[in-house]
Order: sequence, then C-alpha cells, then structure tokens
Amino acid sequence: AWRERNEITIPDKFLGDRFSRRMELIKMADRRRTPHKSQIQLLAADERHLLGLGAARAGKSYLLALFATLGIMLPGVDIWLLAETFERSDKEVFYLERFLKAILYPHYKKLISKIHDKKTGEAVFRTRWGSEVRVKSAKAKGSITGHALELALCAEPGWIPPDVYEELRARMS
Repeated sequence: AWRERNEITIPDKFLGDRFSRRMELIKMADRRRTPHKSQIQLLAADERHLLGLGAARAGKSYLLALFATLGIMLPGVDIWLLAETFERSDKEVFYLERFLKAILYPHYKKLISKIHDKKTGEAVFRTRWGSEVRVKSAKAKGSITGHALELALCAEPGWIPPDVYEELRARMS
C-alpha cells in the first residue's frame, strides 16, 4: 500500500513473500544457527496472536529475540518484552542485541540506542526510525497500560501473573 501511494514500483520477484524476507533477515542476524522445524512454523504463521510452548533448551528465548528483531525493523513499532522480573529476560536481551549488531554492522551505534538502567534492570532499544523494544516487568502492573502494541513477547510466561495477560490482551486488540 505504501509503495502504491508513493508511486514506487518494485517487481514482486525482488520482494518475495513475507516468510522469505523474514528468513533473509534471520540469515543476516545469525549466520551460525538457523531456526529449527518447530520455530519455522511460528515464523511462517500469518496469525497475529501466537503461543509457543517448548521444553527447556528448546530455543524459546532465541525465537522471542528473532520476533523482536523482525518487529523492530518496521518503522514506528512498539514492542514489549514482558518477564516476571527484568533479570528473567536476560537471554532475550542478549540475543536481540547480538542480532541487531549483526544486521546493522557497522552502523549499529548510529541507528540503535540502548538504554539500560542498571539499578532497575529495565532495557530499551530505540531505533532512528521510531521503533522501540522495551523490557517490562510483570511486577510493575501499573506500567502495562496505555499503549497499543505491535508485539508483546513473554519470557517465561508461566511466571507471569494471569491478570497481566488481560492487560496485554487489551493492548493487542
């Protein structure tokens, strides 16, 4: 729609489908590892609300960081990474930063600002194109209101109180 409004024509053979574009970005983000079969099912899904379950060491944190990376590439997007406490999202934040540095090398520092409050543990990744990934704590329920979100990613959802999901559902409508 944006391309048509701005009279930009790019043949579809160069754009591919959404899944192909996602996989190309993922290849740029992590050249050593590719998503496995069950992760690819979630990455290829057209649905907006997804729920993935997996055993320990199944790559859930890796997949959440991939979704955050894909989302932050879109202009003007707000994404929350929700965890019981900020410390419980350490792996996702580590992967996200690593993926962004790989994709945007050598311009990462010019395009992304990372704010990490050592005292509270909160982290925010902001792009020059207006997108943001913000790590939120489920313990601070008052901060989980008032935003329309593109993505809400839950690290260790079993530890998040059930009433927090009702707040998230309202943000994702």
